[in-house]
Amino acid sequence: MRKLVTLLFTLLLILACSEEELYTDNPFDVETEEDALLRVLDSSSIEGLQQNIFSLKCANPTCHDGSFEPDFRTTESTYNSLVFHQVTKNTPDEDFEHRVVPGQPDSSWLYYRLGADSILGRMPLYADPLSKREKELIQNWILRGAPNSKGEIPQVPNLSPVIYGYNVHDSAGTRIDQNRDDGWASHMILPKNEDIRWTFYIEDDRTPGPQLKVHRLEFSLDHENWQVIHSLNFVRLWDVVFIQNMNTQELPSDTLVYFRYYVEDADGGLSIRPNANSPGWLVDHYTLVIE
Repeated sequence: MRKLVTLLFTLLLILACSEEELYTDNPFDVETEEDALLRVLDSSSIEGLQQNIFSLKCANPTCHDGSFEPDFRTTESTYNSLVFHQVTKNTPDEDFEHRVVPGQPDSSWLYYRLGADSILGRMPLYADPLSKREKELIQNWILRGAPNSKGEIPQVPNLSPVIYGYNVHDSAGTRIDQNRDDGWASHMILPKNEDIRWTFYIEDDRTPGPQLKVHRLEFSLDHENWQVIHSLNFVRLWDVVFIQNMNTQELPSDTLVYFRYYVEDADGGLSIRPNANSPGWLVDHYTLVIE
């Protein structure tokens, strides 16, 4: 019996030693947590940056968790709210246009905001700054062309022309588009048999004003089932200003008339304002009654 107890004790001692050896720290394993992070991120992929930097250090509550752009909640939202995305804040001299410009860290608002000398404050704003290596990884990703999760390099986007709005003046040069039935989101009231001048303000991100095409104003009696009853082709006056004249007799009187503006840039980007997806208040702004 005593021998059996001795044998069992010996076996337990051996197992305990083996288990201890199994979990003994490796004296040659000198990789720190930061080293492990950097090893994962050496590829500077957007997934790695998202998982180990943006989601941990930027997507903080009431910050870039969807409360404010950029949106760092997912890889997709991070990418789409960074690359070629227009800035909402800027330096006094407006040095930046996009948050991330592929291949150009110094032109990227994101990279600038990571620096301690940022005018609007270093990001992350209420946390420890990113390490030198973390900033280098973001810089390397931008330098590599800011590839997406598929490794694709983004192309410069072609934005459709922007139609800012319009004015209408009578033959005496008096502005009359502010004469409305019930405020801004209601129809204009235009006089009968009056020579008027339409003025639209249009701008494009890549196509100069003289090279913009179409420039057509169409009129219809039905917004949902658009059938053109009259149209005007506009000419450029200067810069972003386009004009055309007409007499109100060219349109039916005492009835609601809808109108919309068409413009196309040199790359085929077409803008229609208002269109089928426009809110009701904008559609109402683009209506008139001649009485």
